[in-house]
Amino acid sequence: MSNISSFSKQKILIDFDKSIGTYLDFAKNVSDLVERILAASEISVHSVTWRCKERSSLARKLSRVDKQYQKIEDVTDVAAMRITTHFSDDVDRVAKIIESEFEIDRSNSVDKRIVLDPDRFGYQSLHYVASFSGARKNLVENLRFVNLKIEIQIRSILQHAWAEIEHDIGYKSASGIPRDVRRRFARVAGLLELADAEFESIRTSLQAYEGTVVAEIKEDPTSVELDLVSLRALHTIDSACQRLDKLVAEKMKFTLVYGDDDITASYVDTLLRFGITNIDQLEAIAAAEYDVIDKFSVYWLSRPSEFYIEDHDEDLKSTIKGGIGLFYLIYILLWRKKDFKSAFEYLESNQIGMEGNRESTVEDLMSFEL
Repeated sequence: MSNISSFSKQKILIDFDKSIGTYLDFAKNVSDLVERILAASEISVHSVTWRCKERSSLARKLSRVDKQYQKIEDVTDVAAMRITTHFSDDVDRVAKIIESEFEIDRSNSVDKRIVLDPDRFGYQSLHYVASFSGARKNLVENLRFVNLKIEIQIRSILQHAWAEIEHDIGYKSASGIPRDVRRRFARVAGLLELADAEFESIRTSLQAYEGTVVAEIKEDPTSVELDLVSLRALHTIDSACQRLDKLVAEKMKFTLVYGDDDITASYVDTLLRFGITNIDQLEAIAAAEYDVIDKFSVYWLSRPSEFYIEDHDEDLKSTIKGGIGLFYLIYILLWRKKDFKSAFEYLESNQIGMEGNRESTVEDLMSFEL
Protein backbone atom coordinates (compact mmCIF):
# COMPACT_ATOMS: atom_id res chain seq x y z
CA MET A 1 0.00 0.00 0.00
CA SER A 2 1.27 3.50 -0.84
CA ASN A 3 2.60 5.79 1.89
CA ILE A 4 0.87 8.71 0.18
CA SER A 5 -2.68 9.60 1.12
CA SER A 6 -5.34 9.56 -1.57
CA PHE A 7 -5.76 13.31 -1.09
CA SER A 8 -2.03 14.02 -1.63
CA LYS A 9 -1.92 11.73 -4.63
CA GLN A 10 -4.88 13.45 -6.26
CA LYS A 11 -3.45 16.89 -5.51
CA ILE A 12 -0.11 15.95 -7.11
CA LEU A 13 -1.89 14.63 -10.20
CA ILE A 14 -4.01 17.80 -10.46
CA ASP A 15 -0.85 19.95 -10.14
CA PHE A 16 0.78 17.78 -12.79
CA ASP A 17 -2.11 18.43 -15.18
CA LYS A 18 -1.81 22.16 -14.58
CA SER A 19 1.99 22.32 -14.96
CA ILE A 20 2.76 19.73 -17.66
CA GLY A 21 3.20 22.46 -20.29
CA THR A 22 5.79 24.18 -18.11
CA TYR A 23 7.61 20.89 -17.53
CA LEU A 24 7.67 20.21 -21.27
CA ASP A 25 9.14 23.65 -21.95
CA PHE A 26 11.64 23.15 -19.12
CA ALA A 27 12.86 19.78 -20.44
CA LYS A 28 13.27 21.12 -23.97
CA ASN A 29 14.98 24.27 -22.70
CA VAL A 30 17.50 22.27 -20.65
CA SER A 31 18.11 19.83 -23.52
CA ASP A 32 18.79 22.65 -26.00
CA LEU A 33 21.08 24.35 -23.49
CA VAL A 34 23.05 21.16 -22.84
CA GLU A 35 23.53 20.60 -26.57
CA ARG A 36 24.93 24.13 -26.95
CA ILE A 37 27.21 23.73 -23.92
CA LEU A 38 28.58 20.40 -25.15
CA ALA A 39 29.19 21.83 -28.63
CA ALA A 40 31.01 24.84 -27.14
CA SER A 41 33.10 22.45 -25.04
CA GLU A 42 33.89 20.39 -28.18
CA ILE A 43 32.46 17.24 -26.63
CA SER A 44 30.84 15.03 -29.24
CA VAL A 45 28.01 12.80 -28.01
CA HIS A 46 25.76 10.31 -29.75
CA SER A 47 22.50 11.95 -28.74
CA VAL A 48 20.71 14.27 -26.32
CA THR A 49 17.05 13.40 -25.81
CA TRP A 50 14.35 14.58 -23.42
CA ARG A 51 10.88 13.62 -22.23
CA CYS A 52 8.26 14.36 -19.59
CA LYS A 53 6.66 11.64 -17.51
CA GLU A 54 3.21 10.53 -18.64
CA ARG A 55 0.33 10.92 -16.21
CA SER A 56 -0.24 7.16 -15.96
CA SER A 57 3.44 6.60 -15.16
CA LEU A 58 3.32 9.28 -12.47
CA ALA A 59 0.21 7.68 -10.94
CA ARG A 60 1.99 4.33 -10.72
CA LYS A 61 5.00 5.96 -9.11
CA LEU A 62 2.82 7.68 -6.50
CA SER A 63 1.36 4.27 -5.58
CA ARG A 64 4.72 2.72 -4.75
CA VAL A 65 5.13 1.81 -1.08
CA ASP A 66 8.78 2.90 -0.99
CA LYS A 67 8.07 6.50 -2.02
CA GLN A 68 6.77 9.50 -0.09
CA TYR A 69 5.71 12.61 -1.98
CA GLN A 70 3.83 15.62 -0.63
CA LYS A 71 3.87 17.83 -3.71
CA ILE A 72 4.66 17.67 -7.42
CA GLU A 73 8.09 19.25 -6.86
CA ASP A 74 9.09 16.22 -4.77
CA VAL A 75 8.92 14.04 -7.90
CA THR A 76 12.34 14.75 -9.36
CA ASP A 77 11.95 12.95 -12.70
CA VAL A 78 8.79 14.53 -14.11
CA ALA A 79 11.17 16.18 -16.57
CA ALA A 80 14.08 14.04 -17.74
CA MET A 81 16.78 13.98 -20.36
CA ARG A 82 19.39 11.49 -21.46
CA ILE A 83 22.87 12.15 -22.82
CA THR A 84 24.24 9.12 -24.66
CA THR A 85 27.99 9.21 -25.24
CA HIS A 86 30.06 7.25 -27.73
CA PHE A 87 32.59 6.10 -25.13
CA SER A 88 32.25 5.24 -21.46
CA ASP A 89 34.99 7.64 -20.35
CA ASP A 90 33.05 10.48 -21.98
CA VAL A 91 30.39 9.96 -19.31
CA ASP A 92 32.72 11.55 -16.76
CA ARG A 93 33.65 14.40 -19.13
CA VAL A 94 29.99 15.20 -19.65
CA ALA A 95 29.33 14.84 -15.91
CA LYS A 96 31.88 17.55 -15.13
CA ILE A 97 30.10 19.88 -17.55
CA ILE A 98 26.71 19.18 -15.97
CA GLU A 99 28.10 19.72 -12.46
CA SER A 100 29.66 23.04 -13.45
CA GLU A 101 26.62 24.38 -15.30
CA PHE A 102 23.74 23.24 -13.05
CA GLU A 103 22.82 23.03 -9.40
CA ILE A 104 22.95 19.35 -8.44
CA ASP A 105 20.56 17.80 -5.92
CA ARG A 106 23.09 15.43 -4.39
CA SER A 107 20.59 13.62 -2.17
CA ASN A 108 18.59 12.48 -5.20
CA SER A 109 21.50 11.92 -7.59
CA VAL A 110 23.21 8.55 -7.90
CA ASP A 111 26.11 7.04 -9.81
CA LYS A 112 24.73 3.61 -10.63
CA ARG A 113 28.05 2.60 -12.18
CA ILE A 114 29.49 2.16 -8.68
CA VAL A 115 28.95 -1.47 -7.77
CA LEU A 116 28.73 -1.75 -3.98
CA ASP A 117 27.50 -5.34 -4.06
CA PRO A 118 29.61 -7.85 -6.04
CA ASP A 119 26.37 -9.64 -7.02
CA ARG A 120 24.78 -6.40 -8.22
CA PHE A 121 22.66 -7.07 -11.30
CA GLY A 122 22.71 -4.81 -14.32
CA TYR A 123 24.85 -2.36 -16.21
CA GLN A 124 23.91 1.11 -15.08
CA SER A 125 24.42 4.81 -15.75
CA LEU A 126 25.01 8.10 -13.97
CA HIS A 127 21.85 9.92 -12.81
CA TYR A 128 21.79 13.57 -11.75
CA VAL A 129 18.84 15.58 -10.47
CA ALA A 130 19.55 19.15 -11.47
CA SER A 131 18.08 22.63 -11.70
CA PHE A 132 19.18 25.99 -13.05
CA SER A 133 21.84 27.69 -10.94
CA GLY A 134 23.53 31.07 -10.59
CA ALA A 135 22.81 33.81 -13.08
CA ARG A 136 20.97 31.42 -15.40
CA LYS A 137 18.29 30.88 -12.75
CA ASN A 138 17.56 34.60 -12.64
CA LEU A 139 17.17 35.10 -16.38
CA VAL A 140 13.68 36.42 -17.18
CA GLU A 141 12.97 33.50 -19.53
CA ASN A 142 13.87 31.01 -16.80
CA LEU A 143 11.94 32.47 -13.85
CA ARG A 144 9.03 30.08 -14.36
CA PHE A 145 11.46 27.14 -14.06
CA VAL A 146 13.06 28.21 -10.76
CA ASN A 147 11.47 25.48 -8.62
CA LEU A 148 11.70 22.73 -11.23
CA LYS A 149 14.17 19.86 -11.32
CA ILE A 150 15.17 17.54 -14.13
CA GLU A 151 16.70 14.09 -14.05
CA ILE A 152 19.75 13.91 -16.31
CA GLN A 153 20.95 10.42 -17.24
CA ILE A 154 24.41 10.04 -18.75
CA ARG A 155 25.45 6.71 -20.24
CA SER A 156 27.47 5.25 -23.10
CA ILE A 157 25.87 3.69 -26.17
CA LEU A 158 26.63 0.20 -24.86
CA GLN A 159 25.25 1.03 -21.42
CA HIS A 160 22.14 2.33 -23.18
CA ALA A 161 21.87 -0.84 -25.25
CA TRP A 162 22.01 -2.94 -22.09
CA ALA A 163 19.35 -0.82 -20.34
CA GLU A 164 17.00 -0.93 -23.33
CA ILE A 165 17.29 -4.71 -23.76
CA GLU A 166 16.96 -5.29 -20.03
CA HIS A 167 13.84 -3.10 -19.99
CA ASP A 168 12.40 -4.88 -23.03
CA ILE A 169 12.90 -8.29 -21.39
CA GLY A 170 11.03 -6.91 -18.40
CA TYR A 171 13.28 -7.74 -15.45
CA LYS A 172 14.39 -4.97 -13.09
CA SER A 173 16.19 -7.12 -10.53
CA ALA A 174 17.87 -10.48 -10.22
CA SER A 175 15.53 -11.88 -7.58
CA GLY A 176 12.90 -13.14 -10.02
CA ILE A 177 15.27 -14.65 -12.55
CA PRO A 178 16.54 -18.25 -12.57
CA ARG A 179 20.18 -18.68 -11.54
CA ASP A 180 21.29 -19.85 -15.01
CA VAL A 181 19.72 -16.80 -16.66
CA ARG A 182 21.32 -14.51 -14.05
CA ARG A 183 24.71 -15.99 -14.92
CA ARG A 184 24.10 -15.36 -18.63
CA PHE A 185 23.04 -11.77 -17.91
CA ALA A 186 26.22 -11.28 -15.91
CA ARG A 187 28.35 -12.63 -18.78
CA VAL A 188 26.75 -10.21 -21.22
CA ALA A 189 27.22 -7.31 -18.81
CA GLY A 190 30.90 -8.25 -18.51
CA LEU A 191 31.28 -8.45 -22.30
CA LEU A 192 29.71 -5.01 -22.73
CA GLU A 193 32.01 -3.56 -20.08
CA LEU A 194 35.02 -5.07 -21.87
CA ALA A 195 33.73 -3.75 -25.20
CA ASP A 196 33.40 -0.24 -23.76
CA ALA A 197 36.98 -0.40 -22.53
CA GLU A 198 38.22 -1.81 -25.83
CA PHE A 199 36.53 0.95 -27.84
CA GLU A 200 38.24 3.52 -25.60
CA SER A 201 41.57 1.79 -26.21
CA ILE A 202 41.00 1.73 -29.99
CA ARG A 203 40.18 5.44 -29.98
CA THR A 204 43.33 6.20 -27.97
CA SER A 205 45.44 4.12 -30.37
CA LEU A 206 44.00 5.91 -33.40
CA GLN A 207 44.63 9.29 -31.81
CA ALA A 208 48.23 8.28 -31.07
CA TYR A 209 48.66 7.04 -34.65
CA GLU A 210 47.31 10.30 -36.05
CA GLY A 211 49.81 12.17 -33.88
CA THR A 212 52.85 10.19 -35.07
CA VAL A 213 52.05 9.19 -38.66
CA VAL A 214 53.62 12.27 -40.26
CA ALA A 215 56.92 11.62 -38.48
CA GLU A 216 56.71 7.94 -39.46
CA ILE A 217 56.15 8.86 -43.10
CA LYS A 218 59.16 11.16 -43.10
CA GLU A 219 61.36 8.61 -41.36
CA ASP A 220 60.40 5.43 -43.23
CA PRO A 221 57.46 5.60 -45.67
CA THR A 222 57.85 1.90 -46.52
CA SER A 223 56.70 1.04 -42.99
CA VAL A 224 53.51 3.11 -43.18
CA GLU A 225 50.47 1.31 -44.54
CA LEU A 226 48.17 3.10 -46.93
CA ASP A 227 45.00 3.96 -45.02
CA LEU A 228 42.72 6.90 -44.39
CA VAL A 229 44.94 8.41 -41.70
CA SER A 230 48.21 8.09 -43.61
CA LEU A 231 46.72 9.40 -46.86
CA ARG A 232 45.17 12.32 -45.02
CA ALA A 233 48.60 13.03 -43.51
CA LEU A 234 50.19 13.20 -46.97
CA HIS A 235 47.98 16.21 -47.70
CA THR A 236 49.51 18.12 -44.79
CA ILE A 237 53.16 17.82 -45.86
CA ASP A 238 55.24 18.44 -48.97
CA SER A 239 54.49 15.17 -50.75
CA ALA A 240 54.17 13.93 -54.31
CA CYS A 241 50.43 13.48 -53.74
CA GLN A 242 50.04 17.04 -52.55
CA ARG A 243 52.00 18.28 -55.56
CA LEU A 244 49.58 16.39 -57.85
CA ASP A 245 46.68 18.10 -56.10
CA LYS A 246 48.22 21.52 -56.62
CA LEU A 247 49.03 20.74 -60.26
CA VAL A 248 45.47 19.77 -61.17
CA ALA A 249 43.88 22.54 -59.08
CA GLU A 250 46.01 25.13 -60.86
CA LYS A 251 44.99 23.71 -64.26
CA MET A 252 41.36 23.96 -63.20
CA LYS A 253 41.91 27.42 -61.64
CA PHE A 254 40.26 26.13 -58.46
CA THR A 255 41.26 26.40 -54.80
CA LEU A 256 41.97 23.17 -52.93
CA VAL A 257 39.80 22.34 -49.93
CA TYR A 258 40.73 19.37 -47.73
CA GLY A 259 38.68 17.52 -45.15
CA ASP A 260 36.34 15.11 -46.94
CA ASP A 261 37.14 11.73 -45.36
CA ASP A 262 34.58 9.89 -47.50
CA ILE A 263 36.39 10.87 -50.70
CA THR A 264 39.80 10.12 -49.18
CA ALA A 265 38.60 6.68 -48.06
CA SER A 266 37.33 5.91 -51.57
CA TYR A 267 40.78 6.70 -52.99
CA VAL A 268 42.35 4.36 -50.43
CA ASP A 269 40.03 1.53 -51.48
CA THR A 270 40.79 2.03 -55.18
CA LEU A 271 44.55 2.34 -54.72
CA LEU A 272 44.63 -0.83 -52.62
CA ARG A 273 42.91 -2.67 -55.47
CA PHE A 274 45.78 -1.53 -57.70
CA GLY A 275 48.18 -3.23 -55.29
CA ILE A 276 49.44 0.01 -53.72
CA THR A 277 49.66 -0.90 -50.05
CA ASN A 278 52.08 1.56 -48.45
CA ILE A 279 52.92 5.24 -48.58
CA ASP A 280 56.30 4.71 -50.23
CA GLN A 281 54.69 2.94 -53.20
CA LEU A 282 52.06 5.64 -53.59
CA GLU A 283 54.58 8.47 -53.41
CA ALA A 284 56.85 6.77 -55.95
CA ILE A 285 53.98 6.28 -58.42
CA ALA A 286 52.65 9.81 -57.88
CA ALA A 287 56.11 11.27 -58.55
CA ALA A 288 56.69 9.07 -61.61
CA GLU A 289 53.36 10.03 -63.18
CA TYR A 290 53.61 13.79 -62.50
CA ASP A 291 54.54 14.78 -66.05
CA VAL A 292 51.97 12.41 -67.55
CA ILE A 293 49.22 13.89 -65.37
CA ASP A 294 50.40 17.37 -66.32
CA LYS A 295 49.68 16.55 -69.99
CA PHE A 296 46.61 14.45 -69.25
CA SER A 297 44.95 17.21 -67.24
CA VAL A 298 45.19 19.59 -70.23
CA TYR A 299 43.60 16.93 -72.43
CA TRP A 300 40.94 15.96 -69.90
CA LEU A 301 39.92 19.48 -68.95
CA SER A 302 39.29 20.28 -72.60
CA ARG A 303 36.34 17.87 -72.40
CA PRO A 304 32.95 18.67 -70.78
CA SER A 305 33.45 18.87 -67.02
CA GLU A 306 33.10 15.68 -64.99
CA PHE A 307 32.79 17.70 -61.79
CA TYR A 308 29.49 18.91 -60.43
CA ILE A 309 29.53 21.07 -57.34
CA GLU A 310 26.44 20.23 -55.30
CA ASP A 311 26.74 23.14 -52.87
CA HIS A 312 25.47 26.32 -54.47
CA ASP A 313 27.29 28.63 -52.06
CA GLU A 314 29.07 31.21 -54.20
CA ASP A 315 32.23 30.85 -52.10
CA LEU A 316 32.46 27.13 -52.98
CA LYS A 317 32.00 27.37 -56.73
CA SER A 318 35.70 27.95 -57.29
CA THR A 319 36.91 25.16 -55.00
CA ILE A 320 37.87 21.55 -55.58
CA LYS A 321 38.23 18.89 -52.90
CA GLY A 322 41.67 17.67 -51.92
CA GLY A 323 42.63 14.40 -53.53
CA ILE A 324 41.87 15.58 -57.06
CA GLY A 325 45.45 14.66 -57.98
CA LEU A 326 44.74 11.06 -56.94
CA PHE A 327 41.55 11.13 -58.99
CA TYR A 328 43.69 11.87 -62.06
CA LEU A 329 46.36 9.38 -60.98
CA ILE A 330 43.75 6.61 -60.87
CA TYR A 331 42.65 7.58 -64.38
CA ILE A 332 46.26 7.22 -65.56
CA LEU A 333 46.58 3.83 -63.86
CA LEU A 334 43.40 2.72 -65.66
CA TRP A 335 44.69 4.17 -68.94
CA ARG A 336 47.93 2.21 -68.62
CA LYS A 337 46.01 -1.05 -68.12
CA LYS A 338 44.12 -0.46 -71.40
CA ASP A 339 41.27 -2.44 -69.87
CA PHE A 340 37.98 -0.90 -70.98
CA LYS A 341 35.92 -3.14 -68.68
CA SER A 342 37.91 -2.28 -65.53
CA ALA A 343 37.72 1.43 -66.29
CA PHE A 344 33.97 1.27 -66.89
CA GLU A 345 33.40 -0.70 -63.68
CA TYR A 346 35.43 1.88 -61.76
CA LEU A 347 33.23 4.72 -63.06
CA GLU A 348 30.07 2.73 -62.38
CA SER A 349 30.97 1.64 -58.84
CA ASN A 350 32.05 5.17 -57.86
CA GLN A 351 29.21 6.86 -59.77
CA ILE A 352 31.65 9.07 -61.66
CA GLY A 353 30.25 11.03 -64.57
CA MET A 354 26.72 10.92 -65.88
CA GLU A 355 24.91 7.61 -66.23
CA GLY A 356 24.61 6.73 -69.91
CA ASN A 357 27.78 8.65 -70.81
CA ARG A 358 30.29 6.47 -69.00
CA GLU A 359 31.19 4.36 -72.01
CA SER A 360 32.13 7.49 -73.98
CA THR A 361 34.09 8.71 -70.94
CA VAL A 362 36.12 5.49 -70.96
CA GLU A 363 36.64 5.81 -74.74
CA ASP A 364 37.96 9.35 -74.22
CA LEU A 365 40.24 8.08 -71.46
CA MET A 366 41.67 5.32 -73.63
CA SER A 367 42.16 7.79 -76.53
CA PHE A 368 44.64 9.88 -74.54
CA GLU A 369 48.14 9.94 -76.08
CA LEU A 370 51.37 11.35 -74.72
